[in-house]
Amino acid sequence: MTYADYMFYVNDYKGILITSADDYAYFAERAGDELAHFATRVSAEDTEAQNALKRCSCRIADILYGDWKQSKNGVSKISSESVSGYYSVSYATPTYGQVRLQINSAIALYLVRYVLGARRVMM
Repeated sequence: MTYADYMFYVNDYKGILITSADDYAYFAERAGDELAHFATRVSAEDTEAQNALKRCSCRIADILYGDWKQSKNGVSKISSESVSGYYSVSYATPTYGQVRLQINSAIALYLVRYVLGARRVMM
């Protein structure tokens, strides 16, 4: 299930990473899969909570798209760089655990207060 459409992504969330509505539709659906469990706990009448759910969906779509784009293009992030006689650069692609951590962080950032009823969460 998609919680936020491409227009919300561009106009409200101000997303810039995903430039194609078709690509966004795919990754927003995957984000919806990640959020399905939490979405049932978010009140449909609470517009602030629904907006947080949409923003979280957009953030997760960005995370999944970024991971896909890196693996598709063979682009990796620099993991270390040194100059000690010889110039050396090491590259690394995100692991499943790192992507999972980013998704969990997005859920915590946007939804914890609505799902757990907490007003303030310290991390």
